[in-house]
Amino acid sequence: MTILELKQRMKNVFARFTESKWIQIFILTSIFQAIIIIALEVRVYLRNVEAGYLVSDLKNLLIGNTMGNNASMPNCLVDPSIVRMQNIESENIIFIIFQLFQILFSLNAVYNKNTNQVVIITTINFICAIYGILQWLEVKKWYNDLSDACPNRKIHFGARFFGYDLPLLISLLLFAFIMSLICYQLYHIYGWFTYKTIGADVKIQRVFMTYTRFIMLLKLDWFFMFGFAIESCKIYVDRMQDLSDVKHVRYLPRPFFIFNMIVTAGIFVFQFFAYYSVKKEWKIGSYMSCAFWIICIIDFCILLYYSIGSVKDSWYFFIIYDIVAVIFASLTIIWNILVILNFGCEIQDKIDQKEKRISLYSPHDESGEKFTIDD
Repeated sequence: MTILELKQRMKNVFARFTESKWIQIFILTSIFQAIIIIALEVRVYLRNVEAGYLVSDLKNLLIGNTMGNNASMPNCLVDPSIVRMQNIESENIIFIIFQLFQILFSLNAVYNKNTNQVVIITTINFICAIYGILQWLEVKKWYNDLSDACPNRKIHFGARFFGYDLPLLISLLLFAFIMSLICYQLYHIYGWFTYKTIGADVKIQRVFMTYTRFIMLLKLDWFFMFGFAIESCKIYVDRMQDLSDVKHVRYLPRPFFIFNMIVTAGIFVFQFFAYYSVKKEWKIGSYMSCAFWIICIIDFCILLYYSIGSVKDSWYFFIIYDIVAVIFASLTIIWNILVILNFGCEIQDKIDQKEKRISLYSPHDESGEKFTIDD
C-alpha cells in the first residue's frame, strides 16, 4: 500500500466516523463507556486481589501453627476459597479485556455499516449488566463460604459492596440503556444504506445478510472462542499444584491439555482461513473450516466435562463461558453452510460495491428518510 493510498483510506475512515451526529455520539459513548467500566472493574479486581492475599496469609498462619503444634489455633480448609478467588480475579480480567474488544467491535460496526453488529452490541451491553449482578453475588457467596469453612475465626474482609460493586452495576445498566437508544438510530441509518447498495431484490438481500452475519460471527469468535481457548490454557494445568486437596485443583490430563493448546492455535489460523474461503467462494476451504469448528466443539466439550465438579467447587463463570463458546462454534458452522449454499449468487460484487460507498449522508446534512430492510 502506497502512502497516497494510506492517506485516502484514513480519509475514508474519518468520513465514515463523522458522517452523522448519531455515529459520532455512538463512538464517543463506546469509548467513554469502556473507560468508566474498566476503571470501576479495576477497583473491584484490586479489592478481590486483596481478599486473595488475606486468605493466603490465613493459610500460611494455619500452616505455621500446625507445624508449631499450637492446638489452640483451630484449623480450617481455605484451599477452595483460594481457588475460587483466583477464578473471580480471572473473571475480572476477562471482563476488562472484553470492554476493549467491544470498542473495536463497535468501531468495526460503524466502518462496515453493519446493522447486525449494531443489534448485537445492544444485546451484549445488557448481558454485561447481568454479569455485574452475578459478580456481586459471587463475591458475597465466596465470603460466606469462607466464613463457614472457618467458623471459629473472624474474617476481616472489607468487601464494601456498595462502594465497589454497586457503582459498577449502575454504570453497566445506564450505558446499556443509552447504547440501546443510540443503536436504534444507527440501525435505521445503516438499514437504508444497505438498501441503497444491495437493491430491492429480496433474495439478494437475504444472501447479503447471511454473509454479513457469518462475518460478524467470525469477529465474535475472537472473544468467545479464541478468548475462551486462551483462558482454558491459562487456568488448566497438567500437573498437581501445592494445594492440599486434589478436587480443588483445575486439572486436565496431559493429552487433552496438549490437544487444547493445538486447537487454540488452530482457532487463530482458521479465523483468517474461513474469511478468505468465503470471500473467494472456495468450497473446499469452507468445508475444512466447518470440520475444524466441529473439532473445536469436541475440545470445548472435553473442557466442560473436566470443569464440572461438585456444586461447591464448580466455576460457574467458566462453565457458562464454555457453553457460550460451544454455541458460537455451532452457529458459525450453520452460517458457514448457509454461505456455502449461496456461492455463485455474485454477492461479492455487491459487497465490493458496498465497500466503495464511503458515506450515505453528508456530515452537514442528515435530512432524508431513513428506511430499514432488515427483517
